[in-house]
Amino acid sequence: TLDAVQRFQADHPPLPASGVVDADTWGALWRGDAPVAPTA
Repeated sequence: TLDAVQRFQADHPPLPASGVVDADTWGALWRGDAPVAPTA
């Protein structure tokens, strides 16, 4: 949900410089965690 996305963004660093949300980033979002340095 949008609320979940907003909480995720508030709790994690900004998106990669490319601005692209890749499969790994979405996977982390749905699992409720995120890689320390998402690969672009």
